[in-house]
Amino acid sequence: MNVFILRFVLLIVFLLCGNVQQICAQLATTKLNSKEQPHDDTLTATEAAKQVGSKVLVKAKVVGIHTAKNAKGKPTFIDLDVPFPNNPLSIIIFEQNIAKFAPLETYKNKTILIEGLVRRRVYKYRGKERVRSQIELKRPTSLTIVE
Repeated sequence: MNVFILRFVLLIVFLLCGNVQQICAQLATTKLNSKEQPHDDTLTATEAAKQVGSKVLVKAKVVGIHTAKNAKGKPTFIDLDVPFPNNPLSIIIFEQNIAKFAPLETYKNKTILIEGLVRRRVYKYRGKERVRSQIELKRPTSLTIVE
């Protein structure tokens, strides 16, 4: 019985082999072309920070990563373009989702694409109440290294 299943699987693989090679070649070409072509709908971190309530695609450089270990949910903040506290937009990933992502140091000093909903966050920093725009990420597919 097992020999029959093995032969059947090998026959299917053999028949599809030509198609698999064509599909792989097409995927490789598509991936190369997508890297070469700029995303026309991307925003800078500063532009995205103004789009509160909107889903955006942001292209920016990661300049800082910090985990607030004593805060509720142990959020990790990724600063874009300018270090905290002057960055226009932060990316936030809570501890419950952090394991889904590649080690965050992988993104340091890289240009990334982030897709998500821009929200406002009110917080205290050095005794002053401040307002910041942020995008919360729950899935690693929302974060891609470009350069």
